[in-house]
Amino acid sequence: IDSVGRYGGEEFLIILPETTLEEGYKVAERIRKEIMLLDVKEGLKVTISGGIAEYKGESDTELLKKADDLLYQSKTSGRNRIEKG
Repeated sequence: IDSVGRYGGEEFLIILPETTLEEGYKVAERIRKEIMLLDVKEGLKVTISGGIAEYKGESDTELLKKADDLLYQSKTSGRNRIEKG
């Protein structure tokens, strides 16, 4: 029942129902580490930054904003990292 899709220009959204914040963080970290290992082109390193938010009864718009804010926090904190909140 997990879902993955493109959200915005360069962003992807992964929905993991019935997954805790910590479990979601572990999934995101595993994805981040696997992407770092990709050999896309000689001399080109690919990394990702992410934001993990847990649904706590807020609207879908509020939940997406929370995750998006965490994504931008990870970018301003050095990139190639996952922030959770």
